[in-house]
Amino acid sequence: MDHKVEISKKAVDEFEGNYWNQFNDYLANSDIDDLSGLLRKCYLIYWYASEVCNGGHGQYFDNQSKTDFNEVVEALKSFKAIEHSKLLKDAISIQPEIFNSLTDEEIEKLGEKENELDSRFHETKIDLFN
Repeated sequence: MDHKVEISKKAVDEFEGNYWNQFNDYLANSDIDDLSGLLRKCYLIYWYASEVCNGGHGQYFDNQSKTDFNEVVEALKSFKAIEHSKLLKDAISIQPEIFNSLTDEEIEKLGEKENELDSRFHETKIDLFN
């Protein structure tokens, strides 16, 4: 259930970053099943960017394992974040179906590939948080 978030003019006059803080709090504390449309897309992009910035693609896939990653790709495209959408598609393509079945060597190679993707993420021209 999407709803409006109210923020006072006084709060914004005191610190313009309160717009972002309110939006951040809303997305961080929302359940995706309660969101639709634009807010759902924002939520998906928010968690993708947050997790990758915090701990890389490995962390993103670990913490967001129930996410429909193709829906995130489409959300990124809808916001014209084409580099990010291609990057996420590349990251999806290297994910194993069963992580626990990987050998130590395979885990190391996966980590190296994810590190390359993390670097590409940070080099993109669009900042997903702005």
